[in-house]
Amino acid sequence: GSPQSFQSNLNLIAEFLQGKLEPVSLQVIIREYFAILFFHPISTIAYFSALFLVYLSKQFKLLALYFSTMALVVISSFIPYGSRTLAFLWPLTFMIIGYATLELYRLMSKFTPQIKSLIVVPVLLLLVSATTLNLISIKSINATNNYFWDRSCPQKVTGQKVGFHSHEDSHAFILHGLESGNSIFLTSDRLSGVTHNGAFIVEASQQTVPEEKLSAFEEFLTRNITRRTPKQIVDFGQNVWTQSSIDQERLETKLREQNLKLRHTYDCGHFQVRQVIKL
Repeated sequence: GSPQSFQSNLNLIAEFLQGKLEPVSLQVIIREYFAILFFHPISTIAYFSALFLVYLSKQFKLLALYFSTMALVVISSFIPYGSRTLAFLWPLTFMIIGYATLELYRLMSKFTPQIKSLIVVPVLLLLVSATTLNLISIKSINATNNYFWDRSCPQKVTGQKVGFHSHEDSHAFILHGLESGNSIFLTSDRLSGVTHNGAFIVEASQQTVPEEKLSAFEEFLTRNITRRTPKQIVDFGQNVWTQSSIDQERLETKLREQNLKLRHTYDCGHFQVRQVIKL
């Protein structure tokens, strides 16, 4: 890690020993896991039924792993970015659903073939539910934060140092051809990397895809199942990932001090590329 993140961990341990920890990630964990499972009485019944079916199938190791991972998630709610432990819990959740479906099939196979064929129902419900949740995520959340940009732009600035105001913008350019070693996050201590003739600065505009109108059913699901809201964004201690970039005014001041300025060079849609040139 970095010195900043190391210091953040030391502060976290110190607060833990002093009993000052707060569940800073709990609201995110609730919205991104428990609210999805328990958003309706039917889903709640289905969840506990699935656990019971897994118990009947004697998959005790899976249950032990699932509940121990859930305990880890709950403990992680006291840690910044603790919601990332859901990456371990969600796969186990789908394993629970899978084994529950198999056990349901086994139990129904004891009856007549007509009843046995009803195994198709829970499988279809699982497929419909997963597809619906994906559509909700795409249409009501991701699309509103989406943007258009020319993905050939990174190729136009290869071989030069390129400054970015956010890690996300940098990753977008690296993904489409920019050398990672030429990407510079514009903090005060790294500003010298782009304060020379020929370097580029990438700025993000506010052009977004218009929000699509949701159906009544989608609006119902969105009210009950949604990703974190601005109020649930946790304010973590400053480290290499949470520190802010230098503001535009200060950047231009630094450039003027070295007889440099910015010239708009490429219109990449969401991203605007300006080149550092001599005054």
